[in-house]
Amino acid sequence: GDDGKGQCQLEFGESMIIARNHRERPGQPPPAERKGTVDHISYRIDNWDTATVKAELEKRGLTPRLDKGGDTPNYVSFHVEDPDGFDLQISGMAKPGDSEYEKPGE
Repeated sequence: GDDGKGQCQLEFGESMIIARNHRERPGQPPPAERKGTVDHISYRIDNWDTATVKAELEKRGLTPRLDKGGDTPNYVSFHVEDPDGFDLQISGMAKPGDSEYEKPGE
């Protein structure tokens, strides 16, 4: 899938790779030279539980940043920085009973 505006997506099985044109970060000047970069790496967890995932990330000395962005209802993720400085995203779908679950229509 190529949106023709700077993002394309390659799906294989239940996985995907998303390629985007360089995005400028707020408060930072654009780079003098444009290079290929890895924006982030994402893993999706089946049977997501927000509190359990957050606790496990913190137990490992990471500082999870909650991200409920996107247009998919009940999609929840945490971003953390891996030891090499890459943005690592851990995501899943909140289900009834999860602290981040939102009933449809709310």
